[in-house]
Amino acid sequence: YSFASLNDVYWRSSLLAQFPGLKDLDNLSPALETYIPLCTTISNDWRCTKNPINNYFAPVSGLPYLIEVPITPKTLYKSKTYKTSSNQNFNASQPPISVPIYDFDGHMTTFYSPGFTTSVTSDKAMKCWLGSTNDTVRACPTCPYDWPNKICTHAQSYTESSTLPREQGIKYPTLGKVCTSDSECVYTNSRGESIQGWCNSTWSTCRQMFDFDRNGYNSAGRFMKFDFDWVPVQSITANFDEYVYYNFTSNRQSLFTQHALAAVDFPFIDIDNPLDASGKDILEDHYYKVPAFLDPTTSLFKKAFQASGSSQQIFSTFPCYAGSLNQPPEFYTSLDITTATKNLVREVVCNYAVTCRIDLFALDFPISADGTEDKTRVSSDSIRIESALGNGDKTWTCVGTGSLQCTYTLDTTEKLLTEGYLPSVQGKIITRCFVAYDVHDTTACQQQGARCTCRSLPYCVKFKFQGNPPAFDQTLSSMQAPQSYDDNGILVPQRMDIFACSGTPIQLNMSATDPDSDDVRIFVLDPDNDRELPDGISNYIENGGRWNANFFSSAALQTLPNNCGSFQGYGATRVGNNSAQTTLAPVQRNLCSDSSCGQVKTLYSSYATNIEVVKKPYLSVAYTLDLVKGDGLSSLLQNCGQSCREVRSNVDQLVCAAAYDNSRLKYGRWVGETDPNGDDKYPWQRLHDNGDQVSQQVCWKIRLQAPPVFVTDAGGVESPFDQSWLERTKSAFAPTSINGEYVEAAYKRIRIAANESKTVTFVAQDPEPLDRIKIFLLENPGAIKNIQVSRSTCIPRLQDSAMCRAADVINPSVYPKEKWTSPLLNNTASSCSRARRLVEYNPLPEDAGKAYRVCMTARDDSTGCANRGIRDATVYGWYSEVHCVVFEVVLPQLTWRTGTSNLFTQVDAFVGCRTQLLLQVDDKAESTRVLGAYTGNYPLLIETDGLPDGAVLTPSTPPTAGCLLGTSQCTTSSELIWIPQRGMEGLAFKVCLQARDVFGIRSLGLACSGGPQQGAACGWDGDCGGGTC
Repeated sequence: YSFASLNDVYWRSSLLAQFPGLKDLDNLSPALETYIPLCTTISNDWRCTKNPINNYFAPVSGLPYLIEVPITPKTLYKSKTYKTSSNQNFNASQPPISVPIYDFDGHMTTFYSPGFTTSVTSDKAMKCWLGSTNDTVRACPTCPYDWPNKICTHAQSYTESSTLPREQGIKYPTLGKVCTSDSECVYTNSRGESIQGWCNSTWSTCRQMFDFDRNGYNSAGRFMKFDFDWVPVQSITANFDEYVYYNFTSNRQSLFTQHALAAVDFPFIDIDNPLDASGKDILEDHYYKVPAFLDPTTSLFKKAFQASGSSQQIFSTFPCYAGSLNQPPEFYTSLDITTATKNLVREVVCNYAVTCRIDLFALDFPISADGTEDKTRVSSDSIRIESALGNGDKTWTCVGTGSLQCTYTLDTTEKLLTEGYLPSVQGKIITRCFVAYDVHDTTACQQQGARCTCRSLPYCVKFKFQGNPPAFDQTLSSMQAPQSYDDNGILVPQRMDIFACSGTPIQLNMSATDPDSDDVRIFVLDPDNDRELPDGISNYIENGGRWNANFFSSAALQTLPNNCGSFQGYGATRVGNNSAQTTLAPVQRNLCSDSSCGQVKTLYSSYATNIEVVKKPYLSVAYTLDLVKGDGLSSLLQNCGQSCREVRSNVDQLVCAAAYDNSRLKYGRWVGETDPNGDDKYPWQRLHDNGDQVSQQVCWKIRLQAPPVFVTDAGGVESPFDQSWLERTKSAFAPTSINGEYVEAAYKRIRIAANESKTVTFVAQDPEPLDRIKIFLLENPGAIKNIQVSRSTCIPRLQDSAMCRAADVINPSVYPKEKWTSPLLNNTASSCSRARRLVEYNPLPEDAGKAYRVCMTARDDSTGCANRGIRDATVYGWYSEVHCVVFEVVLPQLTWRTGTSNLFTQVDAFVGCRTQLLLQVDDKAESTRVLGAYTGNYPLLIETDGLPDGAVLTPSTPPTAGCLLGTSQCTTSSELIWIPQRGMEGLAFKVCLQARDVFGIRSLGLACSGGPQQGAACGWDGDCGGGTC
């Protein structure tokens, strides 16, 4: 038979439409050939200007050329019965065989059996196996089983729209699961939504996967299984469909069978994942978005895959009878018979600089004549492991008894390692297959037939050589930043905190080198952007947290919730090598001039010309949190209610960096991780290394830090401010102290009378809702006599007064494998970011005429800015500006009423007649309670130091309620009443009167005694220049 026929789906679907002359494939027989589509300079559909090369390596199968198939009591009597395509039954007795296919392009690959004739294709070939790797023992002797040929695929096809809820760009857990119906592909996502799936057969009926695939269902490897059995010849009837392959009654006569295996790759749709028009990742994109690689209307390859490469391998099998009481050893994960499984390591990554090894374990279990294994012990047989025929070191072997552990070392003399373990081997993949067998006497085998030497089915391993990814310079301060914790105090892996302190520049420095001397680039980005904000687009990154702006954008943010403020963009900048790379770098499409050019991305596609690679790059992120610029802080200065001067903070930012080498283009192979931007990774974790090697992603949380400030109302009453200063500073925030120097113009001067009580409230607010603050009385100038200062108390901000901050919560059980975003929340409660402290002052009379300053400062509990050279940022917290209030203790301003002052000359009094004089005095000082009212502040008294006999001075009238409230004049009056007696005629009597406040601060009617003002009228000692009044 030809190894290519009309049964060969690859040749039929890939080329027939392009080249109708290939219809007679039976005659052309491209068997065992390697096929890679090239392009031509001739003007046809395959001209290079229209269809440039997009495939450089065909996939390769690494199976042994000859496979010995052991016939054991288990395969004879315990095997499962399956249904054929013609509804006949057969035993597929042998366990699955792993198929080590690899591709240096990094493409997705699959394989299939090209088939010979229709009947062979149906019943007598090797078939892909999607089921369990340990599918050997039947559960029901009479039940025919269905051959598994379907797996779960995505819920949305390449063209079909869907309203079903879906995870954004992430493989759901059932993808690749063996299934029989769509219902088995349903799962519930993290939000409790039910996600539907499809149960489909793949184009090849085999798994379509990458080398070193991360999908849990694919990571076990690819498998095939004989869809026929070696059966005793005497049970075969004339109409039996299967050939006679084995006869244990006639000296184990047997036949060889030959099989062809075709490996096929699928060139990239887009290495980076396809983009929509706005540069976002498409939902459920990449390879699994296409449920089949064939056009359903023509059964031909979709255009993207018409350049698939293929290679064929032929191999032979023959049966070996192991005896009626024997089976060969099998490979397991360890020698511990209680825990060992057949979930074997089938792919090994090796560093080119380190000798490549793998540990092999074989166990030989006894078996009875009916096929029952005894797995409680191992046999006493001598057993060996050796390389499979046609694959590996012909002389390598190791020996044991019953169980065996060997270490296989990859030989540098092999064809693909002729240069030894050098950097140039990076990206190479080598397969090695091993078999295990027990050693029995040949004569006894022929005579008794109980125990014969047979080899196990091959165990194949792929070895991939990689180099070392670039490494960041860990000596830089940015790499030694403190560990980062989320809102719940959970440590966030691979994230550090960088504190952006108001007014102080930060420089996030990075440098990296490659241990293999490859060139290196560093790229840093903000992975969490709200695309609805200006400049919110970052290619290949899905929509991030709501109202979370791009850290590297300068676009103003004017649409945030009302209680969050308005900001300018952060405007962080990249400085240094590769600073021109501002978004994730896609691989460039191959250029071609034809208008219908099918531009493709390939192994040899380069990056954009602005990408800079050097031996040791230096890159930094520069940023200064500046309240004046509004690039992360803003102040509320107008229409501000009770929160005037409040400083608000924008979202803390996240930046992530990775260092990349240039190994893909340097070595001409896909060196790094395959499918690096696959749907099993959330977009913010896709590093787009695209065949290069990349360091581990490192992230920094940029935590915006600013001190508390004193807040007030529009009238400057709370945290009293000078009103005119408030008006002058409405356009830009101005502090009340600068580097320890007081801004006196900001401080309100509060006039107060002696024995009057006034309470002043200081209120401070921190920009960060989770910070806790306290207000402190400064020691200098400190407290004054008769002042009462309350404790600093918290003012919770709830509901209507809630604040804004970005959420930062991870799920420690899955992070970073989750859709992590940090949205701005405008309903954040704050328990103690705002605080108040009360000052009550009741001046003593002795303080009248003096002024006293009382100063406060607030301090939060954040210590991230300590030891940064910032004057007020300490290990205890960041101190605010200093805010003061000046208490001016006013003096009384005493004035005799005009009618009273006119009496101070000579008054005639007549003997026997009543003389009655009205005395009145006012306090004309400006009221401390009513601005602009000169109604005085003090209760007054009128007194005398002596009266003539019989004269009476009535008591001073008490102050009115209006006087105490400042609404009416503070005044008092008294009457001097006298009736002179006979005998006093002609005499003159001198009456001295004084008016004073009740505290004796000032008086009228006194004279200075001593000093330069001797004899001058005075009201208090201060009027006498050193004398006394």
